[in-house]
Amino acid sequence: MYNNSIYYLLGNILNKKNIKYFIFKGSYKLEKPFSGDGDLDLFVSSIDAGELISIAEKIGFILLENTPIFNENFMKDLFYYDSKQDKKFHLQIHTQLNFGNRIASDLNLNLEIFLLKNRIKSEEFNLYILPPELDLILLKYRKHYQYGKSWYKRESFREQLVKIQTEHKKKNNNLDYLKEAFNNEECLFIENLLLNREKISSKLNLKKKLILFKYRRFVNRVFILRVFYKVFYKITKHSLVGKRRIPFAGKVVVLVGIDGSGKSSSMNHLVNIFSKIVDVEKITLGSGQSGASLIRRIIFYIFGTNAFLNGHKGTRNSENRKDNKKRISFVYALWIYLCTRDKRSNISKMHKAFLKGKLIFVDRWIQEIDLNFADAPRLNRYREEKGFVGYVARFEQFYFDQIKLFKPDQIILLNITPETSVIRKPKDLTLEQAKRSALNMINFPWINIGKVKIIDANVSHEKVLKEISKSVWNVLKSNK
Repeated sequence: MYNNSIYYLLGNILNKKNIKYFIFKGSYKLEKPFSGDGDLDLFVSSIDAGELISIAEKIGFILLENTPIFNENFMKDLFYYDSKQDKKFHLQIHTQLNFGNRIASDLNLNLEIFLLKNRIKSEEFNLYILPPELDLILLKYRKHYQYGKSWYKRESFREQLVKIQTEHKKKNNNLDYLKEAFNNEECLFIENLLLNREKISSKLNLKKKLILFKYRRFVNRVFILRVFYKVFYKITKHSLVGKRRIPFAGKVVVLVGIDGSGKSSSMNHLVNIFSKIVDVEKITLGSGQSGASLIRRIIFYIFGTNAFLNGHKGTRNSENRKDNKKRISFVYALWIYLCTRDKRSNISKMHKAFLKGKLIFVDRWIQEIDLNFADAPRLNRYREEKGFVGYVARFEQFYFDQIKLFKPDQIILLNITPETSVIRKPKDLTLEQAKRSALNMINFPWINIGKVKIIDANVSHEKVLKEISKSVWNVLKSNK
């Protein structure tokens, strides 16, 4: 039933190579992570961890790093995207079994070797798991340190306990081997829970002092930051530090297309989907409302979104033109200055996001390859002018030079027919304008800027979003 799952394939390779691992959370409910619903937590011996991550990456998983204040050296996050099902799979690799509260997992019980020795193989899922009684023990420790010694009396854990009890009855395991690591009271506690007896011992004494280390004995700066973050996020639902990042450097994905291609809705979809697994930054390099500063928003509000200045006509053409340059008004130069300031802000934001390892989605891309094409400099012929116009032209040129420092990892061109563009945006373009825009868009040498992926945006929006998501996942997989 699950032999087509990426986890099943991973199990094949790990088992053949005799990697020491097991699933240590929820062996009784593996159908959920195998269906792309929830995480799969896997413990692996530290000596095998590097090889396991390498194997996972070879079959399509991507490695992401937690943000600094949540980074734990004993845990790594890997993600896989199944383009056929349009689902993501989250694999968490642990080299220690640490327990604790919601702020810090700083307690280790030294049970790893014991659990590895007693793991069993699930033929259905093709992975090594823990028998029900050991699954229950780990559940007990996790919840005991979060909710106290009477955790099992909570209604929220009843379903999990019933599932573990059911699995134990199926296997009818002898529990004597537990005495190797736990005392009689501990074993009795587990036996009572497994058999669902009414009187459950409240004593949770261990055979020996298993808590060998606690590396955060005192409240430190990281702990305080985590507490503040948890409270802030609980109230505002806004993350101050993000979730996970791409190792070493970020990835830049650019979306381009004519009006009606679905660029804005596709951008919002990508931000919504990928922000759940990795830190995302949305950048706009156009001169429209998206990415506009407060001043330009006020101007748009007063004058509308349609062009109200015609100063651009005859200004941003090839410098080989022999006719006289057009006189630029102060108002138009001021508008270009405001637009360039917004581009400067977005380029600066993109640079910071890149250094932080974020996944960056860029709406449009400024260029100088074709001065008659979209997003070319407006005042390229006026850089030697004196006064305010010359200043703005040089100011604009500086940030067109800055963008050349970036090479997009992927340019996604949403290609639609002129007829579709007019149907979707009847007020923005005439059919003739749409034909010219579509021809220019597809003929522009995007390859000189970065790798190009052309997606047919005439089909249903659902299919388009699926293709775009697949393309972005391929960008993340190329993180080598």
